[in-house]
Amino acid sequence: MDIINKGKKKSFGFVLEDSDKRRLIFRFYPDESHIHGFHDFCPTEWEQVYKTYYSWKICIDEDGEKTSFGSYSDEDCCFTNYSCIIDELIKNAEEDRREVLSFRGISWNISYRKRAKDYIEFELWTHNNIGYRFRLDIETAKRFAAFLEKADAYMMKHSEPI
Repeated sequence: MDIINKGKKKSFGFVLEDSDKRRLIFRFYPDESHIHGFHDFCPTEWEQVYKTYYSWKICIDEDGEKTSFGSYSDEDCCFTNYSCIIDELIKNAEEDRREVLSFRGISWNISYRKRAKDYIEFELWTHNNIGYRFRLDIETAKRFAAFLEKADAYMMKHSEPI
C-alpha cells in the first residue's frame, strides 16, 4: 500500500527478483525527489526541465540479511533514459552494452546478454566505484522499463519551479 504524504506518494517500488534466497525491490521516493523548471513555472515537458534530483534505492534481502544500494539525490538523472535503452536493447536482441555516466550520482551500464536464456544485465556504479549488479529476464526488463517511465510521468506531474 502506498502512503500519501503532502499530496505525493511517499514511495513506490518494483520487485526485481523474488526467490527463496533473495528479494530485490527497486524503491523510488518521489516525496524526496524533485524536477525543477528553468524559471518560476513548473515544467510540463522534458525540454523545460532544468534539474532533476531523484531519490531511490535497491532494497536487498539475501537470506534474511537486509542491505541496500542506491542514491539519496541522484542529480540530473531521468528514468526515461534508462527505459529507452532497455527498450532499444530488447528490440535489437543482440549482445550490446550502453552506459549512462553520472559524475554526481549513479552511472548505469545496461547490457543485453545472450546465453541459454537472453537477459538484461544492470551494473550500477557510484562515483566512488562502489557498484551493484543484477539481471532481469526480458519480460521483467520490459515491465521495469514501463515502471521507470511511470515514475518519470508521476514526477513531471509534481514538478516545481526553480
